Amino acid sequence: MTKPNIIALVGAGGKTSLIRHLAGEAISGGQKVLVVTTTHMLKPTACGVLNNNPGAVKAMLDKEMLAVVGLPSGEDKITFCGMPLYNRICSIADLVLVEADGAKRLLVKVPLATEPVIPDNADAILCLASLSVLGAPLGEACFRLERATEILTTGFGQKAWAQEPITEAMFVYLLQKGYLEPLRKKYPDKMVRPVLTHADEEAAQQLGQHLLQVLNEPDGWILGNLPYSSYAALF
Repeated sequence: MTKPNIIALVGAGGKTSLIRHLAGEAISGGQKVLVVTTTHMLKPTACGVLNNNPGAVKAMLDKEMLAVVGLPSGEDKITFCGMPLYNRICSIADLVLVEADGAKRLLVKVPLATEPVIPDNADAILCLASLSVLGAPLGEACFRLERATEILTTGFGQKAWAQEPITEAMFVYLLQKGYLEPLRKKYPDKMVRPVLTHADEEAAQQLGQHLLQVLNEPDGWILGNLPYSSYAALF
């Protein structure tokens, strides 16, 4: 049996929107897609399998080419289905998309040592960061502000970082030191790629290209208008 491609998405600024888009593209190409979270994500409005039943997952994949699998967690969220079920159902999909990080709907994040939660069988990790945070006060836009402050103080010295508007240098440094370098060190066998989101206008796309050059990440992605993707209402 062919091993599925397994992609974990981390960071902030459009993980679920990108998962919907990637899933829709794969389904259009005839692939069966499994969507899970190792943390929390919004409860699906379609194609959800929330009963921990592997037979129900297979039936949903056979019927819809998509299954969003998790356990209910509060009124509007789902959480991880557990490793036994996860390991079992990965083998029946062509593509597995894992929302592996939480950001409380903020647009920039620096993870704690226990984050993100990457499955061992993941092939690739996409690290999202939203270009729309540039110019916003760090304290208003950043999840895990205390950790971001520690990183910035190490790189640039002591400041009242919460009040500082996010500059290009801060944006790049937080992405590099928060996600790219630690993840490559921890997972040398996995592809780790930055994804700059909310590049909805030409100017933002050019800025994204510039920041990828600063990061020395020529294979990074620059994405815009994900909420308006034809797959935005997929689940």
